[in-house]
Amino acid sequence: DGLPSPSAGFRSVHSAVFLEPMVFGDTSAGLSCGMVNTLGLDINLASLSNRGGVPWKETMFYNPSDHGQCLGGVYVYANLGDMLLEVKSTEAFCQKYVPGARFHIDKTWGSFHGRFLVEVWCGGIFAPCLSHVRTLVQMAVT
Repeated sequence: DGLPSPSAGFRSVHSAVFLEPMVFGDTSAGLSCGMVNTLGLDINLASLSNRGGVPWKETMFYNPSDHGQCLGGVYVYANLGDMLLEVKSTEAFCQKYVPGARFHIDKTWGSFHGRFLVEVWCGGIFAPCLSHVRTLVQMAVT
C-alpha cells in the first residue's frame, strides 16, 4: 500500500527459493513459539524453535504471484530427515497458499535440518543434499 508497483526496481522478485522453510511449517500449523511463550514458557518445546515467532508475521498466507511477484516460480526444498520441520504439513500448507510451487522433498539417508549447509562447510565433498539444493536454485534462476 503506497509502495511502487512490483515491477519497479528491486521490489520485483523473479523467483524465490525456500530452503527448509519454517514459514510454511510449524507456525502455520498453530505451533507458533510467540503464542506458547505468552503462557510462561521460555522456549517453545512444541516445535523447538526460537522464542519470538508469531504466525501473522512469519507465515505466508498468500501467493506472491497474485501480487506480481515470483512469476518465475516458487521453489521449496525440504529434507525428510529434518526434525525441526514437519515436511508433510509444510508441503500441504505450501500447496494451499502457493499452489504452483515446485516442492522438492530430499530423501537422503541420515539427513537433518541444515545438512546442506554442513556439506557446504565441508567443501562439498560427498554432498547429496547440496546437489539437490543446487539443482533447485539452478531451476529458479533459469
